[in-house]
Parts: sequence; C-alpha cells; structure tokens
Amino acid sequence: MSSSKDLLGIYPPPIHFSHHLPVVSLGLISIMSGFDDPDFVPPPPAQIDVAAFLTRLGNRPIFTRALLQHAATQLAKAKHGEAVEMIDCYGAKRRSVGQQHDEPILRYHNFTTLADPEPYNILLHAEEGFRARVLKGCCGFGQTMESLVQHAKFPVYMHFKPRTHQSLPYYDVGRMMDYTNLCMDVWAQCPEREALVASLQGMQHTAQVTNIVCIGHGKLDSSPESVVQHLAALTIAEHLTALYEDASQPLASPITIVAQDPAYSDTDKTVLSLLKPGIAVVDDPAGFLAINEGSLVMSAYPSVPVKQIVADLSAAFPAKGPAAMLWGSSERDDKCGVDVVGVEFWELLYYANPGSPRLMAMLEGFEKLGPVNKGTDSGADTPPEVQHEEATTAAPSSIWTALSTFFAFFRRGIRAAAALGQGHEPETGTEWM
Repeated sequence: MSSSKDLLGIYPPPIHFSHHLPVVSLGLISIMSGFDDPDFVPPPPAQIDVAAFLTRLGNRPIFTRALLQHAATQLAKAKHGEAVEMIDCYGAKRRSVGQQHDEPILRYHNFTTLADPEPYNILLHAEEGFRARVLKGCCGFGQTMESLVQHAKFPVYMHFKPRTHQSLPYYDVGRMMDYTNLCMDVWAQCPEREALVASLQGMQHTAQVTNIVCIGHGKLDSSPESVVQHLAALTIAEHLTALYEDASQPLASPITIVAQDPAYSDTDKTVLSLLKPGIAVVDDPAGFLAINEGSLVMSAYPSVPVKQIVADLSAAFPAKGPAAMLWGSSERDDKCGVDVVGVEFWELLYYANPGSPRLMAMLEGFEKLGPVNKGTDSGADTPPEVQHEEATTAAPSSIWTALSTFFAFFRRGIRAAAALGQGHEPETGTEWM
C-alpha cells in the first residue's frame, strides 16, 4: 500500500503560490551578508534566564484565561475601529489604535522573548534591507521592527496589518471542497490513518475527550498537509466516539472540533463547516479559551507558544491538564533548555513554540516505554507520551510530514494497560500510531 505522502504527492493543491510570502534564508552566510561591517564577528550564544524572569513575576501563570479573555475583548473593539488597551507581562496597559483600513490580529510573545533584556537585538543591528526581508518573510505584511520591540514585553499584543482580498477567482468553495474530498479519499487509504485508528483503542479507559481544539493547522490551500491535519481531527473524533460507546461509556454529547488560525479565509471556514462532523472556525483566542479538562489539543507547527499557553491555562484545572495533547516534539527544548534558554546568533527570531518550567512540571509523571514499530514507511519514530491519573507511560509514533513530529499525551485511567493487552502493569502501556 502506498503511503499518504506518495498518494497526495500526485495531487497538487488547487492554488498557485505566487501570492505567498517569500522564504528568507536564515543560514549563517545569509545572515552575515545582512550586516554592513565586513569585520563583524558573531557573538556567542545568548543565555536568557527564563526561570529568573518568571521568579521575578512570582512564578504566576502569564497566559491566564483572564488575559486571553481581555485580548478577545480588545480584538473585538479593534475590529470596530476603537482604541484598545493591551496588558504587558508586568500588568501595565498600553493604548493603541490602528488605521481605518488595517486588519487587527493578535500576536503572541513567548517567555524567551519576554525575558530577553535586549529583545530582537540581532535584527536591530542588521542592515535595513536585510531586516525588512526577514520581517516580511517571517513575520508577515505590516510588521515593523518598532512594533516588535515596543511589544516585546507583551504576552499578547495587537498587530494591525494591511487588509488583503480573500475572494480570489481560483479559490472558491466548490473547488476547495472538491480538493478536500479528494484528500479525504486518499487519507482513507493511508496506512498512517489505519495506525492512528488502531492506536485509539488504547484510549478506551483514558480521560474522555469531549472536544478537539486545533491550533495553527493552516489555510486549506497552503498544502495537502494542512488538509490532512484537519482530516486527522475528524478521524479522531469519529473513532473515539465509537470507542466510548463500545466501552458502554457513551459521551453525553458529540465531540466538537474547533479550529483557530488567523490565516483562515471565508472559504476555509465554509469548507470546514461542511465536513462531517464539522469543524467550527473560531477567532483568536477563542480556541485557547475552549481548552478544558476534556480537550484534545492538536498543534503541529504553530507560530504561537501553544505549549506555554496550555500549561499556564492548565494551572487552573483540578486535573492540571487537558485530556490529551497532540503536538510537536521537545527536541528543541532538550537542546536549548527551558529554564535558561540558549539562543544562537543566527536565530534572528525567537523559536515560536518552546516549553516552559510549568509545562515540564505538568509532565513530570511521564515515562517512556520501548519502541513500538507499526511498520509504516512514513518517517522516523518519535515517542509520544501518555498520562495516567496516577502514572504515565509513552511509546513511539510515526506518521508522514504533517504529523511526523507529533508527540501525543493522554491523561489515563487505571484500567488503561489491561485494555491495551500490552503485558504491562496496570496504569502503564500504550501505543500511539
């Protein structure tokens, strides 16, 4: 059987990407060429003490529900042309207002940025033309150096970008629906989907998932991977519902799926709503506000600090976490740290989705089991992790491209291992894909 990567590879998206942002090379040679002084010597890696910064703030959660609700209120005001007040990490407010034709969106800064005593220092010293290319290629239209530095101490801030036209002639609902249905047919044949479905059997006795929150899955026209991420959410909802019914533990109401990404167009919103059981697109930050103890949070390559936000929100949950998370690996955190973060000179912009000390504390009970080879040809194994009510375990996973770096975390009940039939002691053992 062909892998999903092979199958989808023969079907190009229905969009040409000439309108997409240019890619900016961040290699050391390119970066060095962006500085005027030919004798410039790169400095050693910066060491940003995130733990000390958080201690100065009393080790309180920064991305609280109150902060996100305030941001939602301010975004609604900005859309009506009203002045807004955003709150920095110290609790101070700053007033701002956009131009009449600007589109307000929320931007996020993670703890590394907030803790940096010299935020964006490398870009500030770069040649102006090079700096502009980086800002345009990596930060989007309308972002300026002044705005980045001004808001470097704001966990959430308002960015006003020039409005763009969404209704392009080759990107209508009918054509995108046809393409999505084509991807759905291909996804139905994929061994990765079969492995995903088989692995869901291990969730029969975990904390029940009542909603799925997708963060940053991307516009449907951006790539087949974006479509597959949404289809994976539908697959999970469908099979968890059946699994709970088979276990005589039916849900009181259907699993809902919400998706948050400011890049969604009106066409994306319509197409996603037409899928079964349907994905409701919500404005930023309503997706984060939908996270609760019954949530499965999905996020592959976000440009916002999803891990830090989930950990901070979860501090207020009695169970100290959602039901499940499916997101990128912690390889970067393992290398660069979360208490004191090393930032290399060539990293012009901060890594978008790092962990945090609070996240590490939330995952303290997690263990890893030996590898489980599902036999797919779609990439290297990565170890997902599973949380029990009293103990936690982990097992490897593989799935192509869009899901290849995902780690899975589940809060489990005490009968999980027995249901899995893995031969482990109670409260241990799982397979994920």
